[in-house]
Amino acid sequence: MTYPPPDDRLRHLLAQHINSRVTSWNLAFAIAGDLVHAPEVRAELDRIATAHSAGQPCGDRTCTPCAATDSRTAEGTPVAVAWTTSIQVSVLPEDNINRKFFTINVEYRGANRWAVARHGECLSIGETWEHEPTSSERDEAWLATHRFDLATALHLAKQTAPHLCVNGETAVDSYRRTQATT
Repeated sequence: MTYPPPDDRLRHLLAQHINSRVTSWNLAFAIAGDLVHAPEVRAELDRIATAHSAGQPCGDRTCTPCAATDSRTAEGTPVAVAWTTSIQVSVLPEDNINRKFFTINVEYRGANRWAVARHGECLSIGETWEHEPTSSERDEAWLATHRFDLATALHLAKQTAPHLCVNGETAVDSYRRTQATT
């Protein structure tokens, strides 16, 4: 058996570090268990993982990878930072003339929340397209059903893309009609 065990790795690693500051392993293990199961800690770990998987800085000043790409020079001058805020999803290839009509945009909307958007509408968790109200008209209930973490937004976009319909033709129909078959 390897240590720490793969199915409880985070708790064991935390306990090892806590143990150097407390008098007993049992206490360290109990504190680590509380941390691992705390919803706010899990949410923060998810936020950091989402930012890093999207190639964005997480903003945590103790994060070693982000500190290596600090946004200031030694003189304190800000350095431009680039990050992805929109991802296009389509079954049609980039050079297809109809791609713009059959493309879904996964767009970053702040606070690690992404929208699945197309022509002023957003996809809901129920996979229906709905008009996106202005920001002053969006309440938390609407946001809860129309904003997602990046992985969920990409999954919904990829799942929906083949079924987009324009003038009675689906994206798959357009692909078959415009792509050469061999």
